[in-house]
Amino acid sequence: MNLSDIAAIPQRIRENIQVNLPFRMRELYMEAFLSLGLNPEIGIDGLSLDTSGWEDFKAVAGAFQKKGRRITLHGPFMDLSPGSPDAAVRRVSMERIQQFLELVPVFNPVSVVCHGGWESRRYDWIKDEWYARSADFWKGVAGDLLKRNSQLFLENVYEEHPEELLLLLEHLRAEKVRVCLDTGHQSAFGSGDFSHWLGVLGSFIGEIHLHDNNGKEDSHLPPGHGVIDYTPLKKMLYARRSLPIITLEPHEPKNLLPSMEWLVQELGELF
Repeated sequence: MNLSDIAAIPQRIRENIQVNLPFRMRELYMEAFLSLGLNPEIGIDGLSLDTSGWEDFKAVAGAFQKKGRRITLHGPFMDLSPGSPDAAVRRVSMERIQQFLELVPVFNPVSVVCHGGWESRRYDWIKDEWYARSADFWKGVAGDLLKRNSQLFLENVYEEHPEELLLLLEHLRAEKVRVCLDTGHQSAFGSGDFSHWLGVLGSFIGEIHLHDNNGKEDSHLPPGHGVIDYTPLKKMLYARRSLPIITLEPHEPKNLLPSMEWLVQELGELF
């Protein structure tokens, strides 16, 4: 990570986006985040919850809060199944999410991202039941977050069509749940035109995970370095003249700078 080049990115952009920071990698990158004035989307997985102490979480939260940084959180997702037909699986999934939610008062995030969890190849035969159980699962989570001045965003992963996520959101209107639209996941795992996704989910979009790929693998390339045509997204955002939360998700340090440079070139006027 070339800190001097990243520091040359306009401050209005650096201070108004999020960048993913896995909690388990905090010792590698946190000081760079703080020195560059970056806002973290802190990813907290099951391993971090099991191996980190309360003081570890408080130290990270306090360091960013002292600098006045905006924090968002990304919850655990591996092997969790909020709509599972197996009550024991749902119970374990909720226990893990509740363990994560205990950290919300520590970090005071403006929003919390979780995975919706729909996969048609696994659940289509119990579609109605899955959506009912999933909505029941997330209603309590979203309600708790609203009480803590935060908001739940559900991210697309293996949803093939935007309507699959929209159906869950319609169940959660009262809880003000929004979409975290992951552009890379839409490209690698979704079907249909990107503009159709934006048309279906546009009014629900609260956050965008911005990265690129070859249309087959979730490789987290910088935007503009893969096959995604971002023209529909740019048109939508410029028409709105406002931005949802924009989160960069480079999985390699070398990809942060070109991701920011893309923002400067393509969306810079909106910051």
